[in-house]
Amino acid sequence: MRDFVPCKKGDRVGLWDRVSGDIFYPAAGTLTAGSTVAVNAEPDKMLEYVEADGTQYIDTGVNARSGTKATAKLVYTESNVSVNDNYCGYVVLGAKGSSNTSYLYMIRRHYNGENWHWMTCYGGRYQTLFEDMAKDQMYVLASEITTNGTCKATRNGRNGLERDYSGQTSNGSVVGALDTGVNFYALAANLNGNPGHYAKVRLYSMTIEQTDENGEYQLVRDFRPCIKNGIAGLYDDISKKIFYPAAGRLRAADKAVPAKFVEYVESDGSLYVDTCVKGKAGTKAEMTFNANADNGNPSYLLSSYGNKVNMNFCYFGDSINVGFGGSDWDTYWSGYSKGTQYTLKSEYTLAKKVNASLNGDQASEKAATGGTNSGVNLYAFARNKAGLVDGGCSVKLYVGVRRDGLGRELRRGGHAHVRRRRRHRSHDERHHLRQ
Repeated sequence: MRDFVPCKKGDRVGLWDRVSGDIFYPAAGTLTAGSTVAVNAEPDKMLEYVEADGTQYIDTGVNARSGTKATAKLVYTESNVSVNDNYCGYVVLGAKGSSNTSYLYMIRRHYNGENWHWMTCYGGRYQTLFEDMAKDQMYVLASEITTNGTCKATRNGRNGLERDYSGQTSNGSVVGALDTGVNFYALAANLNGNPGHYAKVRLYSMTIEQTDENGEYQLVRDFRPCIKNGIAGLYDDISKKIFYPAAGRLRAADKAVPAKFVEYVESDGSLYVDTCVKGKAGTKAEMTFNANADNGNPSYLLSSYGNKVNMNFCYFGDSINVGFGGSDWDTYWSGYSKGTQYTLKSEYTLAKKVNASLNGDQASEKAATGGTNSGVNLYAFARNKAGLVDGGCSVKLYVGVRRDGLGRELRRGGHAHVRRRRRHRSHDERHHLRQ
């Protein structure tokens, strides 16, 4: 009949009943509120990241047990990890129960003469994953402990060493299914109810998946940095709550990001978007799309024209075409089907070479003729013809990526980005366009 949860509304502290949805307050006197863990609220805005300085931790409300996957996109803010209790270093997500064989550190940066990323399984059992974790470098770290004790992990998509501890022993206990009996802490470890091994890190996203009664993984936390009333925290898209640090305050990024991401955007042929990226050689584009109709000949998904120079990264006629310089098309794939999803990669190099592939079908490299700089910005969903809008297309453009256990950036179907190559280095500018 009653399922009470301590809560705070305004200045009043009471018990919220999950069953009735009512808050019950004391008839007399005032209850004292502990640290705020999570609140039902919409963020004022979403942030690029939040930064922990080694004094904050967040209770995720998720029990630390085997049958768990975790991912985090992060940047470490120190060159070296301080040596602390048993060389545990930084724990970004982890927990330890009451015994020495009941701990589970999913994402951890260890120090033992090297800056390593470790995943700790049980007691004296460790999983060494990757060496040389550098300061100020972006990492997508993913780890899993299966219900039978198999450890798996990746760093930026690369597999680490996999170990199977099922049936083995650690300090006299058989390694297999594990339940620590305590919740995972983020940005630190939960040491049987006390925080420790604090991380110094900028956190961009974090997800936690756990097995259900059928053994299938379900997403239970999908954290995104946010700010509400000037206080930074992590917004969980599953529970629709903001999780705040139980101690201290996180530093909020200056840069805000969109509150919501969608699977695709759709144009009806009458729209265009100025990418603010000049159409010129040394540019690579990638896009995933469905053509909604028999687009006119020609119609453009990403293109510019000026100075008698074509920059057609994707245009439709009877075929899907790519063409640069003095040619409308250099490479094409005959025919296309309405409603079919395609991924096109096209590049015009500084050496005036044309490289393109459609759904993995790599075309032969071609040499372009004519100029290398249209002098005008690329338009999406149409062509920028020397400042005029020309050849709009009817299309669905997929702008996210599907989640595959490696983190938020692999979350939704398809993706689109433009990359500009320079002579001495390249800048991978995924999810947005810039110069």
